[in-house]
Amino acid sequence: MPERAWHFAAGADDKTLGFSERYFARLFREQTKHSIGQYLRTAQIAKAQSYLTDTELPLKKIAARLGFSAASNFFGAFRTVTGVTPGHLRQVNRAIFAITPM
Repeated sequence: MPERAWHFAAGADDKTLGFSERYFARLFREQTKHSIGQYLRTAQIAKAQSYLTDTELPLKKIAARLGFSAASNFFGAFRTVTGVTPGHLRQVNRAIFAITPM
């Protein structure tokens, strides 16, 4: 089956998509080898890594921007995906760039 780009609007119903949410989720998993939730979480964490390395935003603000209801949820999700805490990633990134000649 060829690779496909999936686009659909929030709140779209089955008639708009042409198939059920369950069927879409199955197709998505078959094509990507990940659930929709896993894919979205990976995208969230990738954006978090960008915020952590490219900005000085406080961790709580990053969590809020990414849609986490609590900073602790963000910290846990980040650590689960990356193996380190957001603060540790930022600290290591700062240390690397502090000693790297420009």
